[in-house]
Amino acid sequence: MLKKALVFVSTLLLTLPATAQLLDEPQITPVNDMGEIHINFTTPITYLRHFPQDIGDTVRIFIDVTDPCADETIRNQEHKNYPAGGLVNPFAITFPEIISGNDNGNATCKASLITGKKVTGINTNETILLKFETHTQYQIRLGEDNHSIIVTTPLRPGAEVQVEQPRLKVAIPAEGASADTLMKSAKTATDVGEYDSAIEMYNRVLNMPPNSQSQDAQELVGSARELNRDLSKAKIEYELYLKLYPNTDGAKRVETRLAGINAGKPVVSTIAKKKTFKEGSEVTTFGSLSQYYYASRTDSHITGQPAKRLTDQSALVTSFDITSRWRHNQYDDKLVIRDQQTHNFPPGIIDANRLTSAYWDHEDREIGFMTRLGRQPGNSQGILGRFDGIFGRYTMTPTWKITGVVGVPDDGTHSTIRTNRHFYGSALEFAAPGSNFSGNVYAIQQVADKLVERRAVGTELRYFKDKFSVFSLLDYDTVYNEVNIALIQANWTALNDINFNALLDHRKTPILYAETAVRTANASSNVASVGDLRRFFSDKQIYNNVNTITADTDTILFGATKQVSLRWQLGGDARASRTSSTGAVVDNLGTVIAGSPASGISYTYSAQAIGTNTIFKDDTSVISASYIDDPTFQGQTFGVTNLATFNTKYKVDTSFNLFHSKTNTNIRTVKMTPAIRLAYQWRENTAFEAEFGVEKTLINDPNPTSTTPHERDIREFMFVGYRWDY
Repeated sequence: MLKKALVFVSTLLLTLPATAQLLDEPQITPVNDMGEIHINFTTPITYLRHFPQDIGDTVRIFIDVTDPCADETIRNQEHKNYPAGGLVNPFAITFPEIISGNDNGNATCKASLITGKKVTGINTNETILLKFETHTQYQIRLGEDNHSIIVTTPLRPGAEVQVEQPRLKVAIPAEGASADTLMKSAKTATDVGEYDSAIEMYNRVLNMPPNSQSQDAQELVGSARELNRDLSKAKIEYELYLKLYPNTDGAKRVETRLAGINAGKPVVSTIAKKKTFKEGSEVTTFGSLSQYYYASRTDSHITGQPAKRLTDQSALVTSFDITSRWRHNQYDDKLVIRDQQTHNFPPGIIDANRLTSAYWDHEDREIGFMTRLGRQPGNSQGILGRFDGIFGRYTMTPTWKITGVVGVPDDGTHSTIRTNRHFYGSALEFAAPGSNFSGNVYAIQQVADKLVERRAVGTELRYFKDKFSVFSLLDYDTVYNEVNIALIQANWTALNDINFNALLDHRKTPILYAETAVRTANASSNVASVGDLRRFFSDKQIYNNVNTITADTDTILFGATKQVSLRWQLGGDARASRTSSTGAVVDNLGTVIAGSPASGISYTYSAQAIGTNTIFKDDTSVISASYIDDPTFQGQTFGVTNLATFNTKYKVDTSFNLFHSKTNTNIRTVKMTPAIRLAYQWRENTAFEAEFGVEKTLINDPNPTSTTPHERDIREFMFVGYRWDY
């Protein structure tokens, strides 16, 4: 019944696919007198560097999108804003800051391998633009998972932080107060958790000459010490009570409490301190609406052939998101809706709409429970992407939490196979208060057309201290007896404030799923789902085929960044990656499907210089270069970008990118891409933007058998639109 309900919800929410959205909702968490801005993504990322280092109103955070297939979907900018009146200085997030339109890079997706003459690897280094309303101090580090960046900044003066209400400080009566007055105040202090004050007042009663309150004070001072977790002194107080008042009704109570301490089961283990919260409520609603028209066309000129003109894109993209939040005492509720609609003007291309988020989040902080229901992001604890379902967490103690999830994956544009799926899992989270170490262990199972296609156990571990942070993930699938993902990434600052970053990443490409085996069926068999696949193969054969045709991808990255002057920062990184070979399989008609060879090791070396006040006042210039040494080609890239703001309302971004490559068969490609972007901040919450660029590609193939020895392509691209934040 539950599966049918989840499938119904998924069917109701699923709409036609569109460009994937990678930037998720930012979250603000108060930590002491600071606020942590969690910039969340729906795909794994690696933090590389940021600039300026610790203060400013405009921050650029350079990241690496780990999954090249996810990076390939980045064609439109995404924006998120945090309005005035919140916990921290208002800010806006833009990702990516610049879309160069350059499809030549150092990473390859299965859908973007070398095609004919053109190297269609893709760039993975991207920039988050974080714009504060005013100059702000900040610190930036890797998030608590590999899907986020955390920016720590001071809380806004006067910000109302919804935290536990400090317990009432009971006034201690002045010297000379009567025993009755002291006992009354001491009992009140005990009730509100002021145990030290209660102990002080009980002792003042006990230091008086024997009186009507002495017996009760002797019992209650032991109880207060026990509640204060001072068990050795509580034991002494109880033993003294039994010596002074052995034949009383209270002696039985004290004997029970003393026996509990001696047995290692003090009453403090069963007494829960009730949380109290600030009275009052708050309702906030914010979001954005944007519309952008994208267009591009390519003129292709091949020697000896007539010129061709192709319209690559002509589309109006409308994006809408809204977040409403209700906070009342210990309750915190949030409703999030995000949708993107793409209207394609060329005939034959269907329109598309994508509901990327539609969930309700409820938290009861008194009992330590939260739940989230609807279409939501999933990026940890074995959940590999957006899904429709329910996620819950219960805080058992400050150290231990347990979570549970049930859902239907939102495959979106990632799969054209019509397979009914659902998954369920649980995790145990651990993090001692004040500790720098935290993590979780999880187990999760996913079923596709009644076949268990994923049964994984894993752990996520993280450690943060001062200028060092590390995150690690291990995901092992017991169905295939293979490691799906094993990674560790770290950032640290040392050697005269040089920021280092490193990544070791081993993963299956793609993740082990039964649907991968669909292409092992003969095309004439019309296999379009895992259920269809089971008509021709046994479950064991499906698992074996998935293992055989799924490649391993390994990546090693090491980088460093140094602030060399007040105006300039230098950074660079070296990367090595490889993809393993895959084996041959036999389809359901006995035809052998050949495997693919290993890619060999591809090396990429990149350098970057970032400066401020280089040409204009308060501008930012980025100069970057890279060298790619791949077994099939060698390539070089060079780029320069300048971002300047005039009169606080006008922003001009200019860029020029150059790419050159030479394949092992001597095919040369040169690509030049100049572009300019203009932005006008009409009002505080409304901006108009436009970009225009030209991409010129020259291809020379000297091979005698080539039918296209010389090719010249000119691609013109542009967008224009507006964004309204509310």
